[in-house]
Amino acid sequence: MNLIKKDFAIICYRNHGEVFTAEDIQDAVANEAALQIYLIYGAMNSRHKFHLATLMRTPGNEEDLILGLLYTENIINEQADVIQVRKLGKLNHNIWKVELAENVDFSPVEHQRNLLSSTKLKTTEMKALKIWQMI
Repeated sequence: MNLIKKDFAIICYRNHGEVFTAEDIQDAVANEAALQIYLIYGAMNSRHKFHLATLMRTPGNEEDLILGLLYTENIINEQADVIQVRKLGKLNHNIWKVELAENVDFSPVEHQRNLLSSTKLKTTEMKALKIWQMI
């Protein structure tokens, strides 16, 4: 996946004191895509699934991003807290599943968020409902 879209038409606004100007220019723009993260947690004989987050990010290094998020959110403390991190499907890099070790004390209530603000993310969330069965 190309991370930078080149020669993208944008409008550049410039401040010249009390006068603003606008001009059409061509510029490189970072590519952005949604990343959905699902957690599998709990006792091995009774696993639970939880949609942790949908993030907008520049594609690439998803596993590092996910592990960093889990660490900074105090969901994991060390690498041993994670059994596996994997993308769902061979072609889709936007949906990832993280299986936590049985001893990880994860509380979904503490990590429930409603941060969706754009139509694109809301559409992504609707698609996520269809994906739920795959996890």
